[in-house]
Amino acid sequence: MPEMPANLTALKNQLSQPGAWVWLLTVTLPDSGGTLRYAANTEDISYGGHTYAAFNFSIGGFTCDSEGEIPEVTMSVTNVGYVLQDYMRTYNGLIGGTISFVQVNTNYLAEDYSDDVVSMTIVGTENRWSCSPRRRCSPRQGSSY
Repeated sequence: MPEMPANLTALKNQLSQPGAWVWLLTVTLPDSGGTLRYAANTEDISYGGHTYAAFNFSIGGFTCDSEGEIPEVTMSVTNVGYVLQDYMRTYNGLIGGTISFVQVNTNYLAEDYSDDVVSMTIVGTENRWSCSPRRRCSPRQGSSY
């Protein structure tokens, strides 16, 4: 597991701290289709020479299955507003692409967080549905990757 530099670890462990800790998400599309960069923030963030577009997403739902020959990790990214939907259709569910994420502090964007980046190859995706109490079902405002 990557380790955060000591100065950033101390900062993150403070009860009161400057800036906000924000997730940055990088999606490398399969077949050299390009790279998408998003920040879980209300405004764009520039980090590492790239601009991460403001995008209301959350990361969670990590599970690990080591029953098979190769351990599998599942991660959920909520695709609020269907921002990724067209890419999923165009690039076969993003299968074969990679997803990377890191958490950065908005007051310390000049710091190097590269040792903290976690990357995974996308081997499957699924859409989830929500149903109302009246049994009307529709795609949930999100997808799991």
